[in-house]
Amino acid sequence: GVGFAGGETNRACYGGGSDENDIWYVTVSTLGNAAVFGTILRGNAHRYGPAECSDGTWGYIMGGEYSADIEYVVIDTTSNSNTFGSLVTGQRTAFCASDKTIGLSLGGFPQTTISHNVIEKINLGSTGNASDYGDLTAAYFQSGTTFSKTKAITMGGKVTYGVSTSNNMDQ
Repeated sequence: GVGFAGGETNRACYGGGSDENDIWYVTVSTLGNAAVFGTILRGNAHRYGPAECSDGTWGYIMGGEYSADIEYVVIDTTSNSNTFGSLVTGQRTAFCASDKTIGLSLGGFPQTTISHNVIEKINLGSTGNASDYGDLTAAYFQSGTTFSKTKAITMGGKVTYGVSTSNNMDQ
């Protein structure tokens, strides 16, 4: 997974992967190795490539390996993930942006197509399902993303697995 950070404990966390169901964390202000934070409810191969983001208090794990599951953890408390809700479309390798209020899952690779241009939104801080929020200008996944309080910007990405890449930029 990509990861999320926040909380009073100054933690950075990541979870998911092709053979991984653990959530790991590091304390950013101290030198040291990562430690196990907890376990993703639907781990192992089912969570390859989730979109992960944070509102500073909760960390969110959205999709991965064509799953539509959304899970969350409280960043200051080591524990297993909790059920949050569902995405509209199960996917993997989407990218994520968030502020203190909303989280976005952008693009991704659903099992039924090469890639898609869907943007899904969750309301952070209270459990519930995602809703369709709009579309990217093109369909792609594994994009670089940066965001601020008012804007998300995606750069590049893949259109298909292999050598097909995108030079799109959305904001």
